[in-house]
Amino acid sequence: MVQKVGAQEYPLAVLRGDSVVLVQLKAAEFNDRLIARVVNHGAANVVAELTLPGRGLRSANRCDTLEQPLDGLEIVDNTVMIPLAPHAIATVELSVADGGA
Repeated sequence: MVQKVGAQEYPLAVLRGDSVVLVQLKAAEFNDRLIARVVNHGAANVVAELTLPGRGLRSANRCDTLEQPLDGLEIVDNTVMIPLAPHAIATVELSVADGGA
């Protein structure tokens, strides 16, 4: 997916990390935030790095599958760090400067 921001085009999301896949990015069910689901298909621990180009990340929380926040995640240079165990799925709630979806 590509989103226009000003006169330039940016991908909606960029995910970095060995053996990780962004399987979903959607509007949250109960608030104005975004929900990302990230899977580690590998057999080792990994830290996935998720960036939303053109949007400022205000906060990021790991949450359960019902989108209830569990614990905060670190944001470095507008990139959220998502620790993942082997073969794990993480659901992450993102608060962005422009209000979400």
